Amino acid sequence: MTAARTLQLTDAQRATLRRALDATVPGARVAVFGSRATGRARPFSDVDLLILDPSPLPWAQRLALLDALEASDLPFRVDVVEAATVPDAMRERILAEAIAL
Repeated sequence: MTAARTLQLTDAQRATLRRALDATVPGARVAVFGSRATGRARPFSDVDLLILDPSPLPWAQRLALLDALEASDLPFRVDVVEAATVPDAMRERILAEAIAL
């Protein structure tokens, strides 16, 4: 994961994401990857979140997170990927561009 680049999110958007995460998966380490992390995002590009917990989220907790994100005032879709559920090669590629939220 890198910290040298800047996320293409406003402070308000970051705060909204963090509130949804803290309310549903408190203490989870989360990173942003994809176009918002690499500088290729357009105004309404989605946000790709990577949950870095070593175990998959319980289904009810994952649904609560998705519901909280859907109910937020964010003007774009948020995709949630769990590091524990993706193949190693994909996780390595994601982590190479990810920025901690």
